[in-house]
Amino acid sequence: LGNLTMALAAGSLGYSWQASTTRYGDTDKTSCGGLDTATLVAGTGYYSVASSQAMQSKMLWGGSCCYCGSSTEEAAALGVAPMGCFSCARGRFLNAGPYGRDAGGFASEEIKIVVSDVCPGDPTGTWCQPAPGDTNSVGMKNHFDFSVPPSGINNNFFVFKPEACSPELEARMSRAQGACR
Repeated sequence: LGNLTMALAAGSLGYSWQASTTRYGDTDKTSCGGLDTATLVAGTGYYSVASSQAMQSKMLWGGSCCYCGSSTEEAAALGVAPMGCFSCARGRFLNAGPYGRDAGGFASEEIKIVVSDVCPGDPTGTWCQPAPGDTNSVGMKNHFDFSVPPSGINNNFFVFKPEACSPELEARMSRAQGACR
């Protein structure tokens, strides 16, 4: 699917944004304040993700990458979703992805995600975009690297809409948020 097709699909399905996805496994110390991804989401129904560096284009203390990133209005104007550290969204995987597969429809029920890490920009542009407006090798401006995606999901495209995190998740993230101030 091209970016225009994906954008139209996302909008017509009630979602604001689209992204490519990969997986990286759980980690016990993330760039978003040192969170443990498995502990963060245990029993909450959320999936932990690292958003691309482009989606976290403003780093704590002015660094270029990769600690306690947040999004900017400038990035959103370039087509990059506002998904910095501690952001949440709801969305669905599509029956489409890189490598030419496009069966149409959804590959999952709606899920909730929380950004707990950053996927550093890859200079080759394979997956994680280094700067707002950059596209990766599959033509996307947004990318999520899932700690552990739902069963049966393998690099499917994802449509999503940012939303507030649950109070339980906010409480779990509060110490890490303090480390990012």
